[in-house]
Amino acid sequence: MQNQTLTVSGDVALVRHHFSAQALKGTEVVPTEIENFQVWQKLDGKWLLAGRQAFKF
Repeated sequence: MQNQTLTVSGDVALVRHHFSAQALKGTEVVPTEIENFQVWQKLDGKWLLAGRQAFKF
């Protein structure tokens, strides 16, 4: 993970980060670049993932 940002407002947190990896497609090495966005909510003292979006970068 790279470039992670975290914004907290009350019981809601927004998290963004960039995921970079190498994947195999048969015998070919393919670079994988993905941006992630997550919404977390604190309920009863626990952080729960409320939503997630990922897309190719």
